Amino acid sequence: FPVCAGGSRAAMHAAAAVGARVLTALAAGLSRGPLARMAEEALGAPPPVFGDLPLGDATSAALRGVGITRPTPIQQAAMMRLFRGEHAVIHSATGSGKTLAYLLPLLQRLHTSRPGQLVVVVPSRELALQTAAAVEWAWPHHGTQRAFLLTNTSAPPAELAEAMRVAACPVVVATPRPLLGAVRHLAGTDRLHSRRALRASGGELAAFAARLRAVVLDEADALLLSRQLALAGPPKKMRAGRAAWRDPAKAGLPSGKGQGGPRQGGRGGGEEGEGYFERAELFTLPVPRAVQ
Repeated sequence: FPVCAGGSRAAMHAAAAVGARVLTALAAGLSRGPLARMAEEALGAPPPVFGDLPLGDATSAALRGVGITRPTPIQQAAMMRLFRGEHAVIHSATGSGKTLAYLLPLLQRLHTSRPGQLVVVVPSRELALQTAAAVEWAWPHHGTQRAFLLTNTSAPPAELAEAMRVAACPVVVATPRPLLGAVRHLAGTDRLHSRRALRASGGELAAFAARLRAVVLDEADALLLSRQLALAGPPKKMRAGRAAWRDPAKAGLPSGKGQGGPRQGGRGGGEEGEGYFERAELFTLPVPRAVQ
């Protein structure tokens, strides 16, 4: 709207009258009229949103291209929390859109060209390929590679770390064992639990960690429990874990579906899509060293 400084009183009144007419026209719903087009050109079109989440133009176009116009319930519940930088545990049935529930808000927080800002850890190469493809589809940028796959278990750790450095992708999608090898190489030591050892030789690892904006454990029930541990149950010395395994109420822990013993493959019993996040004993079981 016109703003007059130092002009005559008549000019200021004229400018106010023009502004009032523009506001009246917009309020009257002249969305396709010339005044509305002038306002859009001056103020810019509002940014696209998905639910409450603001999106970039490329991501919004990708969603529209496959007919995704509304977030699923788990996406609606999780996206803004992750966009604000909160920690979250996401649990819902298979096929409910969990991957986009964490990818969309986290990708909007990243710089388009800085390397190594997001690490997504997945239990299998197949899931890593799917996740990397989702990143490339949802976050295109001038034809550049957006996600680096760190899943080669046969390559030396030094080669993996160098390939990751050369690719310089904003997102790294990794399986635990190659990621552990690369982290040990960057740290210059196998003693990742020792702060003294990391201070002495972990300069490259510190630089890698400083660039990170977020870390995601996808299919965390499969990551945090090895098959042997899932089939054997909690260690005997962990009495709280044993109580939770048999009856969570006795351990003062919340109960959930799928309280029976684990099925083959290390996933919790119950309906499809249920995993150990529905089971209280997850929080009393040890984490494998590779995941640490």
